[in-house]
Amino acid sequence: MCRICRGESLKNLRVFKVCKNVTEIIKLPQSLIYFNCNDCPLLTTLPELPQSLTHFNCGGCLLTTLPELPQSLTYLHCYNCPLLTTLPEIPKSLINLYCEKCTSLIFVPESALRFISSDLADTITNNYLKWRHQKALDFFSSKTGIIYEELIRKTWHPSRVVDWCWDIEEVKWFKTLK
Repeated sequence: MCRICRGESLKNLRVFKVCKNVTEIIKLPQSLIYFNCNDCPLLTTLPELPQSLTHFNCGGCLLTTLPELPQSLTYLHCYNCPLLTTLPEIPKSLINLYCEKCTSLIFVPESALRFISSDLADTITNNYLKWRHQKALDFFSSKTGIIYEELIRKTWHPSRVVDWCWDIEEVKWFKTLK
């Protein structure tokens, strides 16, 4: 049985590199101040973070979202989390935020904007636009896609090809034939 399961008081917890098979952490001790789950390639979920936590490092994990961050947090490092799509609300006590190479981020709260570089902001914007585009494609290719196809079928007319696809001289020639 590990120290966490026995309910022992911990201030530092490093679950990285040697714990390659860790997929989930059930509970963290409330006395925890420093938590590092860096390079845990199978870790996909985290429990509620303790309120005493000041340093949190989750670089290289498969987390898609982070749990709510405690107000005592001063350091957050999410370097190279390829599946992380959103950041939670950032506490006012935060001094350092690193989320470089988080290639899937589509949403960052306003409270995190002061930490975001212009390159990362462009990446986030592009990811959001791609996500919205994919959602629109999914919307039209699902049940409502039938509505889109019916609309095209009912509104299409050969004269539109003439108006939309031909140049001005071809249109003039075509209209002289009538």
